[in-house]
Amino acid sequence: MTTQEFWTNAKLSHVETLIKSYDGYIERASENLKELYVDDQADFRKAVEYFRKADDMALSDHIQYMDTDPRENLIVAFAEDLGKQWVELTLGYSVTNGV
Repeated sequence: MTTQEFWTNAKLSHVETLIKSYDGYIERASENLKELYVDDQADFRKAVEYFRKADDMALSDHIQYMDTDPRENLIVAFAEDLGKQWVELTLGYSVTNGV
């Protein structure tokens, strides 16, 4: 697999599951919180977009400025899909538990 094939073909099933899980949060949230969950879900989708474009710098920068809880969930999802080493080398985060 070439580098470009990796970025375009890597399975991101845990990331996709995370994105889908926010549908339920949005559906059940009060009007005050609904927009926050919509924004978090949009951040996840933007991260996937950067990933598919093989733009690791934009991906890393984008993740860095996300809210803490969604950022941590996304980092763990990437680690589950691509491995802890990839997350550490590419995104600069160390995942120590449960993956």
